Amino acid sequence: ENVAVSLASALRDAGYEARHVIEVGLRGASDDELLVRIIEEDEILVTNDLDFSDERILPASHPGVIILRVWPNLSPELMISDVTTRISRLDVEEVTGNIVVMEPGKVRIRGKPS
Repeated sequence: ENVAVSLASALRDAGYEARHVIEVGLRGASDDELLVRIIEEDEILVTNDLDFSDERILPASHPGVIILRVWPNLSPELMISDVTTRISRLDVEEVTGNIVVMEPGKVRIRGKPS
């Protein structure tokens, strides 16, 4: 969501079952609609939308959210390659129920508040 369709394609090429919101008919869907979808389908959301970095909007149990920050000095192709590589280094357990923030040079994993 809010990322290039080519990222979903690159993730599929890397062996993930990735789908872009456009491909599943959710273009323009509200954040609430996307949350319902990822929970029903047990899918991790990959997005640039910083609204999803707010734990308060996420249900207590969710499959996980990966927030992509800006890669200002990389072409879209290199950014997609970098993101795909970083995602491949994550374990599902690291993402499940958490917010993962990826930005140039670092990956932060924020767990559910206690």
